[in-house]
Amino acid sequence: MKLREALEKLDEVKKNIKDNILANSGESYSCTSSCQSRPKILA
Repeated sequence: MKLREALEKLDEVKKNIKDNILANSGESYSCTSSCQSRPKILA
């Protein structure tokens, strides 16, 4: 894996985590459909 690909993947993971946190706090407007179909990471 190239460094650039790794960095892009990291950005994607960070965005997904942020989306999950926002969804769990009720701010789900920025949460994508893929985020909503995933189990929530916070209780």
